[in-house]
Amino acid sequence: KELYSHELMPLIPLLPHQSTSALTSTLEREPALIPKTEYGEPILTLEAVLPHGELLRTGSACVGPPDETQTDLVGPSGPGLDWHRLFQGAQGTFCIVTWMNIKAPPLAKREKVFFIPFQNIEKAVKPLYAILRQMLGAECFLLSRFNLACILAKKWPADFDTLRKELPAFTLILCISGGTILPKEKIGYQEADLRDIARQLKIRLETSLPGVDGKKGTALLTTLRSCWEKEPYWKERFKERCCDIFFYTTLNRIPYFTRLVNTVAAANAYDARNIG
Repeated sequence: KELYSHELMPLIPLLPHQSTSALTSTLEREPALIPKTEYGEPILTLEAVLPHGELLRTGSACVGPPDETQTDLVGPSGPGLDWHRLFQGAQGTFCIVTWMNIKAPPLAKREKVFFIPFQNIEKAVKPLYAILRQMLGAECFLLSRFNLACILAKKWPADFDTLRKELPAFTLILCISGGTILPKEKIGYQEADLRDIARQLKIRLETSLPGVDGKKGTALLTTLRSCWEKEPYWKERFKERCCDIFFYTTLNRIPYFTRLVNTVAAANAYDARNIG
């Protein structure tokens, strides 16, 4: 909320719990909704307390504490070893990180949200590659109907049951945005490029979904750019508890891993339709 008052927005994963630590989430490399290269490494500088109690500050943070540090757009690692990456994903085994400077993109002046439906995960790979290769839009992520129904349902479980029947198997949510310089023109040429991809690959570009009309597309985006403040948490609405597993792979292997998870679920008598 503080970032929005400065016309900036957070780089966050999909609807984190309201008690989630922004520092920890970033340090553990949770996948963010914006997959653009300039935001792919959000940590600029940090302070770490090493096991024997010594302080280590990386990059331009080495000159002083956070209230004195000027992050001057230099590389965060400086010469030699890439210290700030050494501690990422380590879950506290190497050190305790006490503070970080992280990137925060500017809040868009204009936005347009597209929903691209797919009936199976295999069909989504080629369009996603094409969109990401041209670096179109900001937020760009794919959700199963189960996840999307959990997020959109207002009345539980009635809305959830209805949405799970009406939503496509997978939906690509893509936000095209324009900043302070010629925002209308930027959205115009990016939308033209997106429509070229849609024609070539024969995919549909929708501006609404069941439960989300065209006018509410940007409202949904505002929701997705913040934490989930209601109880129960959206991942726990269905069965009250859940197990989260995230990992990185190449896009072309996502269908393989999806089939693998479904096979394991079936072998253990768990309904794969209940997996996000």
